[in-house]
Formats: sequence, C-alpha cells, structure tokens
Amino acid sequence: ISTGLKQLDDINYLKEHDLLDLLDEKLIETCNYRIKYPEASLEELSKIISLETNNKVTKSGLNHRMRKIKEIYERLINNKNE
Repeated sequence: ISTGLKQLDDINYLKEHDLLDLLDEKLIETCNYRIKYPEASLEELSKIISLETNNKVTKSGLNHRMRKIKEIYERLINNKNE
C-alpha cells in the first residue's frame, strides 16, 4: 500500500500543478484509476482497468506506466529545484 500512496502523491503533484497534460493518454488513464482506487494493488488495478476499458492491461504493463509517471514527476521536481 505504501507504494500506491507514493504513486498517488506523485500523481496528485502533477494534477495540482496542471501537469497531467504532459502525459500521454495511457498514463493519464493510469493516473485516473490510481486516484479512483488508491488502495488497489497493481494486480487489482490492472484487472479493474482491463474490465472497465475493454483494453487488456497486465500488471507488468501497469508497473511500466507507473515507472514512467514517477520518472516524469522526478524530472519535473529536479528541474524545479535547479
């Protein structure tokens, strides 16, 4: 759950600073589902997204998306602090 909360913190930062538009459609979708289901594991979240969107998303694929979101968040934070 702590990983999910960290992901949520990163996503909320992007959202609060109107930076979600820097993300592609799949990453925005991932952000929206993480916000909607903050306590879900990646496995659970991948199943929920697959069911609700009719687009198969694996746990591995979702993990990749979360890593990309984290990288974008960290890049923005590092640029801001320079």
